[in-house]
Amino acid sequence: MDVKSGSSRALSPFAEGARQLRELVHLPPIETFPVGHATMMAFAGIVGLYVGLAVGLFSNLVALFQIILFRPSALIHALTGQDPRWRHAFHEGLLHAHWHPEYAAIAVLGWATSRVLARVALGRWLTGFASAIASRIRILGWLFTFGLFFYYPLLLVTTVHRAFGEVHGGLFQLAQGVPALWRIVVPALGGLAVGWALQHFAPEAGGHGVTEVMEAVTVRERRIPTRVAAWKSLFAGLVIGSGGSAGREGPVVHIGGALASGVGSRLSMPRQDVSLLLACGGGAGIAASFNSPIGGTFFALEIILGDFGVRSIAPIALACVSATLTGRSLAVTGVQGAEIAKLRYLVHGLEIGPYLLLGVLSALVAVLYVRAVHQVEKLFREGWFAKVPFPARLALGGLGVGLIGAFLPRVLGNGYQTMNEAMLGELTAGTMVAVLAGKIVASGFTLGSGAPGGSFFPAVFMGAMLGGSFRVAGHHLFPSLFTGPGPYAAVGMAAVVAGATQAPLTAILMLFELTGSYQIILPLMVACTVSVAGAHWALGGGMYSLALRNKGLDLNRLRGAPFAGMRVGEAMNRDVHAMPSTASFEELVHRLGTAESFVTVVDTHERLLGVVTATELQPFFDNPDLARLVVAADLVRTTPVAVEEESLDDVVDRLARAHDAFLIAVDSIVTLRPIGVLSQRDVVLAFARAQPNVSGLKPSAETEPAQLTSPTAVDPSEP
Repeated sequence: MDVKSGSSRALSPFAEGARQLRELVHLPPIETFPVGHATMMAFAGIVGLYVGLAVGLFSNLVALFQIILFRPSALIHALTGQDPRWRHAFHEGLLHAHWHPEYAAIAVLGWATSRVLARVALGRWLTGFASAIASRIRILGWLFTFGLFFYYPLLLVTTVHRAFGEVHGGLFQLAQGVPALWRIVVPALGGLAVGWALQHFAPEAGGHGVTEVMEAVTVRERRIPTRVAAWKSLFAGLVIGSGGSAGREGPVVHIGGALASGVGSRLSMPRQDVSLLLACGGGAGIAASFNSPIGGTFFALEIILGDFGVRSIAPIALACVSATLTGRSLAVTGVQGAEIAKLRYLVHGLEIGPYLLLGVLSALVAVLYVRAVHQVEKLFREGWFAKVPFPARLALGGLGVGLIGAFLPRVLGNGYQTMNEAMLGELTAGTMVAVLAGKIVASGFTLGSGAPGGSFFPAVFMGAMLGGSFRVAGHHLFPSLFTGPGPYAAVGMAAVVAGATQAPLTAILMLFELTGSYQIILPLMVACTVSVAGAHWALGGGMYSLALRNKGLDLNRLRGAPFAGMRVGEAMNRDVHAMPSTASFEELVHRLGTAESFVTVVDTHERLLGVVTATELQPFFDNPDLARLVVAADLVRTTPVAVEEESLDDVVDRLARAHDAFLIAVDSIVTLRPIGVLSQRDVVLAFARAQPNVSGLKPSAETEPAQLTSPTAVDPSEP
């Protein structure tokens, strides 16, 4: 017997029992129903699979642009069959390529399994949230199947590019075969083309890639459109292929984030699950780019999420492993670390000294790199250059790279081959120092002009040049103290990355995986920790957090810490009027009679002496003759102070212990010029003001007290 309600048919006894069970336990609607742990792990694996494919696709895209722009004759001869060497290499590549026929079998099995689970087990017997789970399983099946089958045409394209012997030497080998004028013109034309395309097709596709994923993780309203990620990859491929100094990890991380964002939006996942998937995509991009699943895992935890919770580790690790396995067979070129795995890293304990010094130098290089990018960005934001059209900016950036590349072609593009040569000790110290200086400036031109591309790999390259040159110079001075070239180049890579990103764990574990040697751990820890400390002292943050802070987004505050990252200058009341130390008793009484609870007293150089309150004036009210003789300097008492640039977290305890429940804010500990007052009420207001930032929204000027306003942008050029 059918009992109809509207257009619905009667439920089976099993489905009716399931419905009553859901009502009994008050299950939430599907829009907020959390993804099960197994489903989340499956989606993380899918995200990793596609990120690995993206690494292969992007690597082939860069290789294609490099061949077209710097060796078009080789491409023409290959396509027309005039090059027997290419045909032979292509046939050999087809025979030895990692075709993995099991991928096809797994794809078919996975698709069939998902259909059975979705249609039989869930879609037909249960209703409500169970049908939504069925739809997720179906989507999983399609994504999994398509991804594994897409591996084969992409591997074929990789084999085509690997058959060109020129690409194995990197852009340096390709650029050596063209005139110097061509090395100047091509990066400028590449920047102009990318700038024009960005302006007309996808203006939001500029930038480095990683910061956009971090912003999407922490800001609730931000999403990563798939269209933007596709354009960014294409444009970044042209930038790097034409000689721009940028890394491939940024666009790849952006692609992973876009896929995660699209899947989360399509399936109405809860916000915390979408953020976790975004982190999976970001970490997988680093893992596949550097063949480092552990390093990619810690990159996602340390930089993107800022959280080492147990719930996050397993999905991210699975995504990184999946991406590494897929991307390993599809990348045209990459970093080689196996050659230095057998070298000795510590001859004796005294060698810790050179690694400490290398950490200091790495911090200096990291600071120069971050500030170079910032200075070029500032150059195009202010003055005459601010009026230059956007395509012309990228063309000027490319021209700057080309002028350097005309004399130092090793700075063009990624520089994988140059970095591998540095690790093997095949370059002179002078060459590496010159390339290091050129790479800092070239990366500033490329990334600072607004061209899409990653900012992570240039730091790796700079570290290899620094470590390699440091070892050669040290070996000439102390031959018995310095070991082979590989250890110092590898440690330098990690140390510069650690200083630039403020992520020491990521750098240490990534280089440990690259070399495969446990002996490198101690030198890595020494150099990376010193580099992080030095760069943080000079910059106040990593290149990603500073880039977001310049956009008005403070990661520490967005991630839930009420005062982390907030400065005293943002919370204090600037309405303070100091009186000179020669002020009379009557002047002090008059000032305190205007509803002020204390008077700030300064000397002739406007240095803070202390404060005067009614307590200090009270004994003189009964003795007018004596009151006429005293001045502010006689009555002042010392008071605790807070420097404007201090973290609010550092002064909250000091404020709680203050006798008068306030601190005098000064511009610096040297000049001691009073510029404001920080009270407990000011701290409460600052806390309330910070709460809207949890959703990424800053308070409007109408609702924010004037005395609490302070610019949130941080200038990395200032210590």
